[in-house]
Amino acid sequence: MKYMNWLIGSLLLLSFVGCLDDKGSYDYTKLNEPVWKLGEGSSAIWVSCRAGEMARFRSTPFFTWLGDSVARAAEVRYEWKVNGVVLSEEADFEIETDKLMNLIKLSEYPKNGVNGTFSIVEKETDIAYMVRVYLEISPTNTHGDWVILSEKEGNSKLSYVRSSRNQETFKMDFVLLDDIYFNTYGSDIPGKPISMGMGNNLTNIGVLGAVSVMTDQVAYEFNCESMMKVGELQEEFSPVPADFKPVSRMDAYATMTTSGVQSFIAMEDGKIYRRMMTMNNLGGNFVSTPLVVDEKGYKVTAFGQPQIGFSCIPCYDEKNNRMLTIIFYQSGEVAESPWGDMPMGDQYQLSKLVPAKVAAGVSTEGMCPAWQFPEGTEFIHASYAGYASAGFFGPYYSLMNVFYNGADGKTRWGIYAVNNKDGLLANVSGVQDVEFPGRHLDENSVILTAGASSNSDYPKENYVVYANGNEIRYVKKNEMSDHPFITLNGADKVTYMNYTVYREYEYLIVGTETGKLLFYDAKTVKENPELLKEFDLEGRIASVKEVDSNTSSGDRY
Repeated sequence: MKYMNWLIGSLLLLSFVGCLDDKGSYDYTKLNEPVWKLGEGSSAIWVSCRAGEMARFRSTPFFTWLGDSVARAAEVRYEWKVNGVVLSEEADFEIETDKLMNLIKLSEYPKNGVNGTFSIVEKETDIAYMVRVYLEISPTNTHGDWVILSEKEGNSKLSYVRSSRNQETFKMDFVLLDDIYFNTYGSDIPGKPISMGMGNNLTNIGVLGAVSVMTDQVAYEFNCESMMKVGELQEEFSPVPADFKPVSRMDAYATMTTSGVQSFIAMEDGKIYRRMMTMNNLGGNFVSTPLVVDEKGYKVTAFGQPQIGFSCIPCYDEKNNRMLTIIFYQSGEVAESPWGDMPMGDQYQLSKLVPAKVAAGVSTEGMCPAWQFPEGTEFIHASYAGYASAGFFGPYYSLMNVFYNGADGKTRWGIYAVNNKDGLLANVSGVQDVEFPGRHLDENSVILTAGASSNSDYPKENYVVYANGNEIRYVKKNEMSDHPFITLNGADKVTYMNYTVYREYEYLIVGTETGKLLFYDAKTVKENPELLKEFDLEGRIASVKEVDSNTSSGDRY
């Protein structure tokens, strides 16, 4: 038996050696595969197009050959396929967007894009080298674009910036449509600009919602899809309140109830008016009676920055030197959860304006005095800062930033916690009232914060970006350290700053006193980021709003 095992093993060994020595006439051809160059973090060829434009499908910038590329080109064919339809067998081609939609049988613009494939196929063997294609098809105006309100010789100018990701560089391309109101109607918007309010969920006006423009003379509303004027804000009141002068607007929306959009308008006299719409965004006019808070009254002329959806909206009460909060609650039967009240059956989202009050029995040590700032305090800015919860079944809190100058003139940075159910303040993890680690701030400073972002390497909620004059700096929250960021040329002053929420906070938009509109690559937060695009609108930038910036979790600027 041992002998047989030895014999079989010897024969197998000889056979293996024979294979190694075999120099027969076998024809092994080394594969000449394509090397894909899709860019860092990308697994697809991106194609973006808009209605009325050409869709450009290009493959040649995204691959090369290991061997002879000239000889290889004659050995292969190409295939672009979307929705089961072969669009072309050319390496690069163009097609009108409308024809493309008909070809792949799309009757409406896809909000989340369409997946397809690009294949390089060997003619002789039919071996295919394939990569994914991601196709974005948009109407003329679409999500991720920008509306800009600026000053024009004592009146107001409305402009529009279209943005799209460059197919080859993966950076953003920006196209300015300057002074679109004048070009459409032949006149300027009367009055100096005050502010804009973006209502991306006002689908009763357009698919992309509506934007409100407020000046010291008029208040207009525009369809974001067409940027045509749809009316004046006073037409949405019956009767129109006395001294009707809107100065700020905020819209809120949530999908977990049968509610639609809730809209809030602050007037020059400090009163807040509200409209509540049904889920299909029907609901009529604003209530002509202002919201009430308590026996002290209030004066609010600007809303603080909340998170997208029905999140608490911070408001500074100029009359009483305190913070107020617009909170949301649900009608009918609810079930408690760590994320707030969950609806049991059909619910309607309600809202009310409440004063900042400390919950009974809560120590105020170390808390920001949002319920009553000390005499001599100068309020500067309020914004959403994140959230906190008191255990799995405990209350859920919205954290709010507030920047102010104390009676001693020093800039302070407070973070206070608002109970989402009743608006009461709590002393929970994350609250603070400390001296601001950056430079001195005042009413002319521009502050940009974030409560949420999808950039895991450089989460924007870890930064406070602020501008004094022509200098922009940032504070790292986890280090409480101050750093230089951007310095503008000359004596120009920053008047507005925003992140691109739709583009995952990767870009910073800066508006200036002289009308410069600047787009920076801010994916990596560092000194002197790359300036991607500069436009000159020739007048002070008052406000910049992103079209359809809604995400499941994002900041409402």
